[in-house]
Amino acid sequence: WGANYGSEAKKERTRLVEAITALDELADSRPMVESEWALRYSLENQVLATLRAEEKYWRRRGGAGV
Repeated sequence: WGANYGSEAKKERTRLVEAITALDELADSRPMVESEWALRYSLENQVLATLRAEEKYWRRRGGAGV
């Protein structure tokens, strides 16, 4: 991952959150179909995965050994 890890992870997480926000706005304007909900929850799971990976990265950098 190296020096660019933080900025790349943040950009990816921002992109995912923006897509979730767009789907949430869509859900506020009309009922979403099952595939749209599945996409939204998939994006949410990807955000959580990036947060877990980032936490693991920083723990290792900090010497926690977890």
